Amino acid sequence: MVDAVVAVLAGAASVLMVWGLVAARRGRPPGPAMLLTGAAVEALLLVQALVAVVGMVAGPGPAGSTVLFVSYLATVVLVLPAALGWALVERDRWSSAVVAVGAFTVAAMVVRLWDVWEGGVQVGGPGA
Repeated sequence: MVDAVVAVLAGAASVLMVWGLVAARRGRPPGPAMLLTGAAVEALLLVQALVAVVGMVAGPGPAGSTVLFVSYLATVVLVLPAALGWALVERDRWSSAVVAVGAFTVAAMVVRLWDVWEGGVQVGGPGA
């Protein structure tokens, strides 16, 4: 995993989360700019996923649990498209909140992916 991409992804997803929360608070559905920002974050997620898969195939792979890493990787690339799809179908203030929740989930999962890649957490925790 590329540390700089992890930082950019976590930051961009956090900005998208705040943007979604502000729009929901103002009673506005997500506009085209918010949806395009979400699509850009998703594109960067796909790049990071490709880098991670190449790293697993060509290199040593994650220092933590490979099963846990692959599970997170498969899930994180699906969360934002689901939230953005919901926002496109249901155009009300709550769809902005859905984008915010999806963006928060992506930010948290990207940091967790990085943690598992670096070997910070093992399955079962201490003493397992």
